Amino acid sequence: MALGKKLLALHKDLDKQPGKKDEILKLLKSSTNEQISEALHLQLSRPEDGSVADVVRIIFQSSTDSSGASRRLNVYKVAIKLLQDQYITNRAASEIVGFLLMETDNLAASHLAELAGVFTDAVKRKEPTNGKAFELLPKIILSLAAKETVSYGSNTMSGAEYKDHVINTLSSSRWDPRCIIHLAAMFRDVSLSSDQLKFIMTKIIRHCKDVDLQEMPPLVYQLLLLATKGHKRLVFTGLTSYLTKQDKLCKDQHQEQNQNVEALSTISQDALRHMEGTVILHITFAIKQDQDLGKEFIKFLEASKLSNTAAVLSPFNVALALSIAPIHRFEEPIFNFLKSVILKSFKDAERQSASHWISEIAPGSVDVTELILDTVQNSSYGWDHVTQGLVQLGFTLMDAFGPKPGPMGKLKENQPCTNTPNQRACSLGSQILVSTFKAHEMVRAEILEQLLNRIVTKESTPVSHYIGLLANTVNSAPQILLDSLPKMREAFDYLAYLAPSSADGLLKAVQPLMKLNVSLKDSLLLVLRKAMFARQGDARKIAVSGYLQMLRQFQVYGSLPASQMSQSYMSSSSQTMVDIHTGGSQQSNYEAIVCLEILGSLRRCFTQQADVRLILYEGLYEVLQKNSKLKDTIVDMLSKQWMGYYEPDDDVNPPIKLQHCIMAQGDQVYIAEPLSHLLQCICHSVVRCKKLMEQSNDEDEEDEEEAEMHMKELLDHLESVLSSLTRRMIKSDLEDFELDKSADFSETGSVGVKNNIFGILVLGIYEVLMEYNFTNTDYSATSAEQLLQLFSNYHNLSEILRDKSSQKSKASHKTARSLLSVKFVTKTMKLLFSDDTPDRQECLLMLREESNFVRFMVSIALQKIHQLNDKGECDGPAGNNMEKLYHFCYSVSRVFLHKFTADTFTPADSGRNERKKAVSSMCLEGLSTSVNVICTRFPERIAGYLRLIDPDLESAEGHVETLEEEERVHLHIKKFQRLVMDMLTSDDGSSTKDAVHLCNIITLLAKQLTPQGAQFVQLQAWLSRVCAEQNIEDTSLAKVLLGLLFTLTQQFQSTATLILEVAQDTHSQIGDTDEDVEVVPSTNYAIVNAKTAAPTVLLLLMSQIDKFLEETEWVLNRMKADIGKETDEETEGVGLTQREDGEKIICSRLGMLVNAFHELVQTAVPVGPCVDATLKAITRLFTTVTLLSKYYLALYTQQAGHLSSRFEKLIKLLATRLTQKVYSMITFIQTSQSERLNAPAKTGKAKEKKRGEGDGSGTSGKAKIVMKETRAIPNLIYAIEQCEQFLIRLSKKSKVDLMEHIKLSTSRDFRINTEALREVQDKASSDEESSSSDDESQPPSKRSKTGNSSPKTPGKTPSKR
Repeated sequence: MALGKKLLALHKDLDKQPGKKDEILKLLKSSTNEQISEALHLQLSRPEDGSVADVVRIIFQSSTDSSGASRRLNVYKVAIKLLQDQYITNRAASEIVGFLLMETDNLAASHLAELAGVFTDAVKRKEPTNGKAFELLPKIILSLAAKETVSYGSNTMSGAEYKDHVINTLSSSRWDPRCIIHLAAMFRDVSLSSDQLKFIMTKIIRHCKDVDLQEMPPLVYQLLLLATKGHKRLVFTGLTSYLTKQDKLCKDQHQEQNQNVEALSTISQDALRHMEGTVILHITFAIKQDQDLGKEFIKFLEASKLSNTAAVLSPFNVALALSIAPIHRFEEPIFNFLKSVILKSFKDAERQSASHWISEIAPGSVDVTELILDTVQNSSYGWDHVTQGLVQLGFTLMDAFGPKPGPMGKLKENQPCTNTPNQRACSLGSQILVSTFKAHEMVRAEILEQLLNRIVTKESTPVSHYIGLLANTVNSAPQILLDSLPKMREAFDYLAYLAPSSADGLLKAVQPLMKLNVSLKDSLLLVLRKAMFARQGDARKIAVSGYLQMLRQFQVYGSLPASQMSQSYMSSSSQTMVDIHTGGSQQSNYEAIVCLEILGSLRRCFTQQADVRLILYEGLYEVLQKNSKLKDTIVDMLSKQWMGYYEPDDDVNPPIKLQHCIMAQGDQVYIAEPLSHLLQCICHSVVRCKKLMEQSNDEDEEDEEEAEMHMKELLDHLESVLSSLTRRMIKSDLEDFELDKSADFSETGSVGVKNNIFGILVLGIYEVLMEYNFTNTDYSATSAEQLLQLFSNYHNLSEILRDKSSQKSKASHKTARSLLSVKFVTKTMKLLFSDDTPDRQECLLMLREESNFVRFMVSIALQKIHQLNDKGECDGPAGNNMEKLYHFCYSVSRVFLHKFTADTFTPADSGRNERKKAVSSMCLEGLSTSVNVICTRFPERIAGYLRLIDPDLESAEGHVETLEEEERVHLHIKKFQRLVMDMLTSDDGSSTKDAVHLCNIITLLAKQLTPQGAQFVQLQAWLSRVCAEQNIEDTSLAKVLLGLLFTLTQQFQSTATLILEVAQDTHSQIGDTDEDVEVVPSTNYAIVNAKTAAPTVLLLLMSQIDKFLEETEWVLNRMKADIGKETDEETEGVGLTQREDGEKIICSRLGMLVNAFHELVQTAVPVGPCVDATLKAITRLFTTVTLLSKYYLALYTQQAGHLSSRFEKLIKLLATRLTQKVYSMITFIQTSQSERLNAPAKTGKAKEKKRGEGDGSGTSGKAKIVMKETRAIPNLIYAIEQCEQFLIRLSKKSKVDLMEHIKLSTSRDFRINTEALREVQDKASSDEESSSSDDESQPPSKRSKTGNSSPKTPGKTPSKR
């Protein structure tokens, strides 16, 4: 019988036969340790013979004497081996562990030490160890710590010391990845010192890379339990670093597999994402239990924000933050942090792209948009706990960084995409929501509801970004949105209460859904029908706009009989209902009936307010273009409306009834019918319909023939009407309209308002007729004569209106919006300036000789370009078609460029002899604005635009097809450079004004060049040469050229040298504060001369210095944040070298700036804005030096570095060349202000008018100005004293005397005027009243308290007056 079985049998009879105990003891004494070990292993393999735990318990209980101690130790060791057996059941293991834990305290100290050695040896040998066995180790260590002395081998120490020895041995051993989790769980139950805990947690985190992905969640769970003892931030730092590397490795492998199918993948993306999701769940649960852990996570995020934005916004960190956000306590801080860090990252990216120095010292990080969208993509792997946070984050970004109202709360729509940090953050929010909407069904309803709520409820702020998001969602997932039709219908109910622009955008966004769902279309039609009868004017505008959009969307492919086209609104509506319910009509017939129903509703607009009619007239032509089958009904409607204001008798002049176009209410006169817009719509419709009829083929159907006949009769009638209207408008004099020079045009009386309305309507009609007649012309002399006759009448009336308005006020003198279409403007500009067709020359010569007409067309083209630049659209047909606007833009630009270059080389220009701007100058202004439009509205088409406006330039180079985009841009820049040089070297003084526009074009195109590229360097060198050699006295041109030089220099090298040279030139030109000192002439840049030095160059220089110091402060803050950051062993030395290099560069930059200020503080800066800007710049310099001192103090506090020798040189330079000069400058400024204050007031109407009423009068007004301009002096003194205070503290820390060359700042509370004092002493005996002398730098009420000025205590704040 086996030993174990015998023991169990004897123990079973022990209660009945107490003598069995001796037999058990005898049996154990006769058995060797090997036999007992074999018996226990055999018992484990035969559970049917009894529990092995019972055998262990019997052996322990029977070995209580001194001879049994070694047996118990042996059994304990055997039990440990049993627990490592893979076949042991959980129940058996639990029973063994439970019993051994109770018996551990009874073991001797040496035995406990030996058992601890078993575990440490197992860890060292990397033996696979079951977690149950490790449950014994904490109890063993605890029992060891309780012993007074422990003897193990030849060593003797206290229990606590031996406990530390065991822990140190375990933590310093090489761990097998399979036992890391068990070791982590074991250490959780052991009392550890702070250093031990930190070492163990660091080691566990370091071994994460060796653990299988499936084992990471339980390991993280153990880490979180360990973190309850301390070092919570270490968990977040380590996990972020590990998972960021895993993400990068996984992404790199994924890219390799896309490029090479045979590439092997060592990381499964699915496994990694699921592991991360489980880890996030563990951490979220732990934070709910221990909110201190959540606070530490917030601190970890905030601490990492300044140093490494890419690390803190890793997909794992963002997902973890968003999963914690639902906890109320952390919601606000997390979203505030995410908002700020995302905006900061975009600002940093912009700063890095604009400055070569920053891009070198702080290389660009990973794109934040990519990181956040990776989080959205990763959330599709079952991260449901993150989706709610993603939705909230998306809307938070859009709410915070969306477009803001303009001045006076005016909403701005169609703002250009300038790619600012705020716009990028708002765009990121939109991308988050669209991606989340597609990926997660559970949040779609919520996203749509929040989106529609914002569109409906935000009346005072622009909602264009929300509408854009809705449009993106509709276009990307229309079928998904059909599941949320009730929410769409609910939004339609509020349609009439929205701003017209918002409602128009909402309707455009949901138009694709109308084609997919008839019931939604019917709901919208019902809402629009109600809005049409609303009392609010805006609601009616929305109804008209909505109807027009639906007409543009519905395509009618068939046709209806003329009888049905003319049927009433009610009959068409009834027919529609019958067709819908019976299904008897085809789809095309149904669409036609719906369109006719809408047109029936729109007939009511002909009796609405002028604003509503205006929207209708502007939209009907676009409907006709999109839906040509409705042309009969549309033209018929317009024709009937026109005949109400047209005089059909050919012998009657004028041919229009202007009195019917106005409406009077009491003393107020309003426009009732925008007649010129109605005529414009008719003319464009007639031209369009004629082209459609010419293109249409003959049809055999009777309905088609009947419709064609009806349409032809209608067009013939309208053409005869327009022909008669043209003849009679040419014959009609201004007296016929009662609009001659004697007419009243004042806006105070009803007669004047009426005449202004009539004048605008008549001007519009002239413009429409000019376009209509010249569009259908054969370019004969007769057509040119007709056009010029119409223009002559137009010009005479416009001159009268301009003269009358200029007499009233300059502010009211604005050019009226032209009714000429962009298509006509483009065509006419080409004819006037670049058409050389022989058959047209007689006609075109007549037009070109009429200088007023040429100027008029150029001004209209300029007006359209400015509209496109400001609003993103133009007035008139096709005014919001971006493709046609792009065509207009490059076509007109080509004409502008041709006209300007021709006039540049043949400078005869009639406009230069008048007080008006020359035509070539207007063309150049238009070209500059066009380039700006392309760069902001069509940034991806710049190269194509340049090729189109000047194709001859590239063909002359001989490589049209092989030219790269950047080379093409530079080729055109060189052309503009040549034009600038031609202007600068010409004798014509007015050409410098035109050069400003050319420089603006170069500035815009320079943004397309790569910094450090050969083209970029060439442009910078040319600019530097121009500024150095050309003595330009035009301040606006000097400002543009010098500003561009600073901008380009900043992008590929430091601007410190440039700042110093410009400062030297400025000092030389303005003069010194001491009149007796002769300044050494400096001519680094000829552009800095007596006329441009102050205030133009000086203010520009101060703004550049401010940017320079802002960059330095940004780098300093980043370096300071990196001081305490943990670094890997292999990168620690590299990081230290980079930091020291950064310190040296910063000290060198500030040293150059101190030298520049050495020149500026000795400059006789004129009072006014220049003084204020200079004082603020000097203040910021001392603030930056203070920040650098704080940085070095942090280095010494954290024992991370020491003073740089260059910093000592910088402080010496600051003390010897600047600080004392600053006080002299302050004295000079105060003396100048005092002289200005005491100067006699100048009289004269012009002077009084220039000064204005608000500036005060006499001494009181001057005193206010002086006080305002000297407000920066106390701030400067305070900045100097703060700088000195921190230098004193740094001297104590570093043991380096930094104050050696610094003379402590003088108290500014008072100052003794020594000359006045000497004068007082000389005259004291003769005249006592002359003994008081006011301090020239203090108010009269300030008196000195002592006869000697004393140094001010360092760090004491001066009194600010």
